Amino acid sequence: MELLFENSVEALKNKEIKKISVYFSEIENNFIIKFCDTGVGIKSKDARKIFQYSFSTKKSGSGIGLGQVTDNLKALSGEIKYNGSENEYNTVFLLTIPNNK
Repeated sequence: MELLFENSVEALKNKEIKKISVYFSEIENNFIIKFCDTGVGIKSKDARKIFQYSFSTKKSGSGIGLGQVTDNLKALSGEIKYNGSENEYNTVFLLTIPNNK
């Protein structure tokens, strides 16, 4: 989650409306985390590559971040998906983690 916050803060730097929202829910024995921001968004040509190691849209980016988030969630049998934009938000990620009761 820390990486998603850091990415959002950077994406909001030059935006007039700065908003980050995180929603939590449980659906069908899965914890769902919806992470949204009003930042610059992700270009459609980049959306397919953002979870790959070594891919970065930042000049100083290492390209490790979202790949590592993906691996960490896979270790929990979870996943992360980029959901594009929604309502006022330009970037929406959906994280799913099984609730192993």
